[in-house]
Amino acid sequence: MRHAHVAALEEQLRHAMLHSDLEELDALIDPDLLFVLADGTVVDKQADLDAHRSGHVRITKLDPSDQQIAVHNSAAVVTVMMDATGSFGGVPFEGRYRYVRFWCETATGWHVVGGSMSDASE
Repeated sequence: MRHAHVAALEEQLRHAMLHSDLEELDALIDPDLLFVLADGTVVDKQADLDAHRSGHVRITKLDPSDQQIAVHNSAAVVTVMMDATGSFGGVPFEGRYRYVRFWCETATGWHVVGGSMSDASE
């Protein structure tokens, strides 16, 4: 059951990222998020939300494959491959990225607490 729940949360997050849905992103991301971008930059929740709010990040395609979920009590680790297109700072991008996300169940529900992405384009 928890596996299916985390998979559904991942889909909610993917949809929120595609549509820059700030309300949904705010609800899914933990206040203390630490996320490592493909270039090594570490961002927190505020930076992530600000990038979507300002239009600095625009995602037009985010197609998942090869998703794996491991649930451990009140935590989960998710890896997923994403074929993505969009723009970052006005510069178009297209690529294949491997995401790792860490979810934690808190008193207010499940939230992304950390993760990273790496360029998996060949």
